[in-house]
Amino acid sequence: HPTISTPTMKILTVVALCIGAPSISGFNSSPLSSLSSRRPTIAASSLVTVAQTSSPDVVVISPPGGIGEIASVEAARLGGSVKWFVVSAPSLSSSSTGIALTSETLSAIEKAGGSIELAGANADSLLVNSDDGNSAASAVSTWCRGTKSILCTYDGAEEEKRRADLEKSADERGGSEDQMIRSSIRVAAREAVGVAGAGVSKIAILSAEEEMGNEEGAEQKGKGFLGGLFGGNAVEIPDTMSEAMKGTTAVVRHGELFGAPESSPESSPFMGGPRREPILREMYTMRSIRIDPTISLSGSVIAGGSKTNRVAVGAVASRLGMEKIEVPKKSGIDVSLSSFAGTETPTEEEWNKEFSRVIELVASPSGGANLFSAEFSSVPSTKRLAEWIATKWAPAILRSYDIAGTRVGARAVYALQTDDNTVEIVWQELVDF
Repeated sequence: HPTISTPTMKILTVVALCIGAPSISGFNSSPLSSLSSRRPTIAASSLVTVAQTSSPDVVVISPPGGIGEIASVEAARLGGSVKWFVVSAPSLSSSSTGIALTSETLSAIEKAGGSIELAGANADSLLVNSDDGNSAASAVSTWCRGTKSILCTYDGAEEEKRRADLEKSADERGGSEDQMIRSSIRVAAREAVGVAGAGVSKIAILSAEEEMGNEEGAEQKGKGFLGGLFGGNAVEIPDTMSEAMKGTTAVVRHGELFGAPESSPESSPFMGGPRREPILREMYTMRSIRIDPTISLSGSVIAGGSKTNRVAVGAVASRLGMEKIEVPKKSGIDVSLSSFAGTETPTEEEWNKEFSRVIELVASPSGGANLFSAEFSSVPSTKRLAEWIATKWAPAILRSYDIAGTRVGARAVYALQTDDNTVEIVWQELVDF
């Protein structure tokens, strides 16, 4: 019988501590190093200690789990001093959070000299004025002071809303906790940027068409809701992440997300446990990536309709935050990340090569993304190559299940040789079906 070994999981529990503001409710903090007294349970005391008043390399602001957790852990693995600020749904009463990391991850963080500190606040405590006794905004400023990079994402807000709904009766469900969390993240981002170090890197993780200038009405509607909820004591909420962060160094956009952080049960490689013919999760089989400018030459959004591995988003976000990838800080960059089949994760060289290609493409006269390009060796006869593509390659490939079975978006249906050197591929899209 085959033997399958699974890594040992260790639970890191966030304990409730108050930082610099005893009267503030809803703000909980714990450095990873403060867990040393629980060595028999966690064995994390050997991680590098970072005082709560020290300036971190990276501050991550996000809902629980998701891209925020992945980016925080990855930045620590890269040797960074990380502070992860978690914004939770206001209806969740629990004051502690559990994060399960493998012993291999803890060892990697220790070896790299990295560290993680965690703190959190309920969303409603960030949406009241800072002079209110229930506001957590001033504590955010104290905790994030002097950071070199700030990374923000909304990923996890919808999941947090679903968790909040489980505590409610059927009649109470259907609230706007996800909208409140998103607004709170922008408020926390503004506070963090206000106390950040000089030349701070600001990275926003957004979905494909999010905050691209067409959501003003929705944002104003959300402000009206929150203003009614908190009355005259509501804090001013930035419309977008860019406004909250006073401009961004980099915006990384993603398509439909899949994959899970290490603490999630869904991070296991196998779906449904060990089988005679194992089924691997997509996060392990779709590790190849492609980065493009968000807007293509035709004006369409590149990531729209694509799929993106959360692990890849967390990896690129952490590298941008740790400045392992060079991007123009003054002009900023807005890119889309897509995931494709492949079991190997990108190397540091490949990440930098992808960004260098995109930066050169943006700086070119066209300024947009090429949907496809490839380099070939010399072709003795372009006429024969065109004939082969039209009569041999296209009929076999376009009838394959992967293409013929496409039901969403456009699909290639046939190829036509229009002249000696040109092959036209005709695309078809199903609409109103």
